[in-house]
Amino acid sequence: MQEASEATTYRTLLAQKQGKGFSEFQVTEILQQVLPQLSQLHNQGRVHGKISLDTLAQKGNQVILLASPTLGNGSISQDIYDLGAVAIALLTGKSFPDNNLNWDDYCVVSDRFVQVINWAVASLPENRFASAAAFLSTLNSLNSREIILPSTTVSTPIESTVVSPPQKAKFSLKFCFYLVLGFSIPVWVAISIAPFFTSSTKAKESIAKQTIAIINHTQIDKYRNEYSFYPSLAEVPIGEINTDNYEFEVYLIDPDRAIATATAKRKKIRSLTAITFSDGSVVRSEICITNEPSLAPPRIPDLSGNIIQCPPGSSPLSGNSSSQVPIIKPDPDRFVIEHYDLLMQREYETTWNNLTPEFQVKAGGFSEYANWWNKVNKIEYTNVYTVSRSNEQAIVNAQLKYYLKNGRVYRDTKTQIYVQWNQNNRHWQFKNKLEPN
Repeated sequence: MQEASEATTYRTLLAQKQGKGFSEFQVTEILQQVLPQLSQLHNQGRVHGKISLDTLAQKGNQVILLASPTLGNGSISQDIYDLGAVAIALLTGKSFPDNNLNWDDYCVVSDRFVQVINWAVASLPENRFASAAAFLSTLNSLNSREIILPSTTVSTPIESTVVSPPQKAKFSLKFCFYLVLGFSIPVWVAISIAPFFTSSTKAKESIAKQTIAIINHTQIDKYRNEYSFYPSLAEVPIGEINTDNYEFEVYLIDPDRAIATATAKRKKIRSLTAITFSDGSVVRSEICITNEPSLAPPRIPDLSGNIIQCPPGSSPLSGNSSSQVPIIKPDPDRFVIEHYDLLMQREYETTWNNLTPEFQVKAGGFSEYANWWNKVNKIEYTNVYTVSRSNEQAIVNAQLKYYLKNGRVYRDTKTQIYVQWNQNNRHWQFKNKLEPN
């Protein structure tokens, strides 16, 4: 949080526009700067409680979230709602009462962006984004025809038809007497042509493609950070997504394979099935769509090595190759440091599970292991760093001293710690300790 010195609030900036709002591009940039600040605040166990045009400000080229006199009152869900309401005010130049979802009639904005903002201001807290990070992640995905992930890009073919929000189908741009390509478009023209576009099969399928791509991206992001997938649609932090045209579902085949389906409710549109899975080193995903209109989604895609095969009667959206994202495993030297910190906290069951079965045998069993460490008053570690590392194994150098309760000091000469990755438990384990050559 920052103070208001030399900053101009967005209430002032909006007033200078004399009733006109900011563009979608401008509001997107504002949100992309504010959401990381809000996420950091929430990660500290605090909430803002007073997000408004008066606490959102511009300072130089930066957008900042100003401190509130009542910082700490409210909830994460309310912060997300308030930021969504601020975005609506910036887009339209107007304030709207709660639960008014027709704000997009007063501005030029894409339906994909409407969908994001409407999730943020959903009337029920459980239908809003679960976190500021989820809000930002979805915003970044919908702002592009590609899903942008940390250190990688997963291309998701989306047809050029702009998708609609789940609450209602509309033409992609609202012609509110704005100038479009230099021409003033009367409202009656916009009204007459809108049904033509929104009723098209391509537009309906585009909603499903975009939504299931968001689900895939969210699953990939969760696995890369937590080594697990969301087991059901209710737990995916993207709000209400079912529409009159599609029913969505998420379930797990096993801990490393997740399925998402978009089942058509109308006879003239196609259904989709997406799979996201991990082989321990990367997370792979594919979306399969039926070749013909279908009221049933494709069967589960076949996994043959590194190739995902869509079942007969369906085709992959990504062309000839599925997307894949590398799993970033924790640094092994950080694992070693945390292990010895846990030993000093007497977390013996946790640290015991940090040992491979072979290393546990060398330790002489859990009772002998716990008894020995109970004799240690303090552990001192220095010069901890990773010597070498592969996908499954690593060598960590660590100089260790044990200060025993009887006053003796024991210097560990085995400074080379060999660790290996346990895919089942998703963490490193001690495999061996040796003296350097």
